[in-house]
Amino acid sequence: MADPTCAIGCADEDLILPNFEQDDCTVAAVFGQISELFLAIPGHPLVTGDLAELTTRFAAADATQIVRVLVRGDRPRSTAAAPLLRSNGRRIAVPGEKSLNITIDDVTPANHEAVRQIQCGGNFLMWYKTYEGKFYFGGLGGIKAFIDIDMVIPGETTDSMTYQGTATWTAKFMEEMLLYPLAA
Repeated sequence: MADPTCAIGCADEDLILPNFEQDDCTVAAVFGQISELFLAIPGHPLVTGDLAELTTRFAAADATQIVRVLVRGDRPRSTAAAPLLRSNGRRIAVPGEKSLNITIDDVTPANHEAVRQIQCGGNFLMWYKTYEGKFYFGGLGGIKAFIDIDMVIPGETTDSMTYQGTATWTAKFMEEMLLYPLAA
């Protein structure tokens, strides 16, 4: 899937109407909470995103590997940059900052070292999936994102330690949505 086709002209009459698919009797609701992140090294996007490719990439032990991370998270509305105003008064959408808030509940020595590895810095190629599991987001190309993450040790003995962070990136459009081939 490519980016949407936007109007070339400056007049409102040049706009392209969106094509919505809706049913008066049924709502295609997709329930929230991000439940999984998929991380890869930039330069290794998905080719087909099908079951065979994902299974192979999850099992790989080289630069093509995709690492699956169980998380709890959300994707808030983007922080949009101020729209650019043209001399004719038309507002032009400009790229804004997008983010995922993530929490890793599974605190183990291996996961602690994995978080420390992320803290080395750099951008990861990332996809994410909601708990429902029907779709994953990031398209075949993935999302090139910076992940800022750290451990949180609560002050209460009844609260558990976690790793909490934010993945951020800048883009004009929201990320592409694909059918998740491993959905139950």
